[in-house]
Amino acid sequence: MKLIYVIILIVFVSAKVFAELDSLNITVFFETDSINLTLKESQKLKLILTNVKKDAITTIKITAYCDDTGEKIYNDVLSVKRANYIQSILKSNLQLSDHFFDISGQGSLPINSNLEIEKQRDKNRKAEIIIIRNFKKEEKYKKNLAINDLETGEKLELNEILFAGSRHTFLPESYSSLDLLVKNLKENKNYHIKILGHVHFINDRENFLKNKDARDLDTGKPLSKERARAVYYYLIKNGINTNRLSYEGLGGLYPSKKGQKYDKRVEIEIIKK
Repeated sequence: MKLIYVIILIVFVSAKVFAELDSLNITVFFETDSINLTLKESQKLKLILTNVKKDAITTIKITAYCDDTGEKIYNDVLSVKRANYIQSILKSNLQLSDHFFDISGQGSLPINSNLEIEKQRDKNRKAEIIIIRNFKKEEKYKKNLAINDLETGEKLELNEILFAGSRHTFLPESYSSLDLLVKNLKENKNYHIKILGHVHFINDRENFLKNKDARDLDTGKPLSKERARAVYYYLIKNGINTNRLSYEGLGGLYPSKKGQKYDKRVEIEIIKK
C-alpha cells in the first residue's frame, strides 16, 4: 500500500511539474545485468507516461548506464540496449516516431570507494529520460492552426514546419506541428486542402530552375514541390485520405514580403469545407 501511494505521489508531482515547465526529467532503474526495469520502476514509468500529453513534445533524450561489474565492451552494449528498451516503451505509450528521440548508452559508471558499493551499483543501473517541449509555442500554434475558422479559398502559413537547408527533409522540431495538422484534419473531416510549397528565390543559375524554384539537393527536383509533397505524404501516412489532399510547388514566385525566413514556407489552402 505504501509503494502504491509513493508511486501515485511521484506521478502527481511529475505531471504538475510538466504542466508548468518546458521539460520533465525521469530516472528509472534496471534489474541487475538486464534491460528490464524493476517492478517498482516499471509501474512508476507507466503511470508517469499516462499523464504526459505528446502534443507539445519536441525531443526526448534517453541516456542509459550500467554498474561497474562486467567487461567494458559488455557494459557499453548493455547500456545501449537499455536505452533502446526505454525508447520502445516511450514510443509505444506516447505514439511517437523515431524522429523525437536522442538516445545513447554510456556504459558503466565508476564507484566511489567511500560509499556503500552495492547501493551505488543499484543506482548506477539506470536510464535518465528528459522529455522536452515548447508549451507556449505549441499553445500559440494550436490557436493559429484552427482550420475550422477558415473559409474556402483562404490560406494558412505553416511556419512551424521547418526543413533542412535546400532539402525536403523535416527538421526534428517540425513533427509536433505536423501531428497537430493531422489532428486538426481528423477533427474537421469535411475539409479538403491543397499544400503549397515556397522557397526564397536567389538569382543563382546553378542552384535554381527557370521558374524561380530551387533544386532539392537529394532529388534534383523543384524544392518547393518536394517540400509540399513531403507534407502530403506525412498526412497520408498518418491516416488522412488522399481524396482530401493535393499539393503544388510555387517556387519563389510569391515572396512573403516578410523576409527570407518566411519565404521558405509551406501553406495550406482550403479547397472545400
